[in-house]
Amino acid sequence: MSPKRNTMYKQEVAKIIFTHATSESAAMQTLRREIRSCKELQQKLKSLTNKDRLHYYNAQQVQLLFEHFGVGIDG
Repeated sequence: MSPKRNTMYKQEVAKIIFTHATSESAAMQTLRREIRSCKELQQKLKSLTNKDRLHYYNAQQVQLLFEHFGVGIDG
């Protein structure tokens, strides 16, 4: 469960984006690596929050990540 409404734990997001990953930690490592390799994505994610080093993404960050990685949102 997420700490606040309209947020998702980073691990949850990583597992959704990288469904082929062998483990949760592998998915997280891949997500971090991909974010670090794309400075534009890094800057956009940072601009959508005023806090650093959280364990969750807010709704706008989740949407940005899903759009960037081409993940469809059902709903």
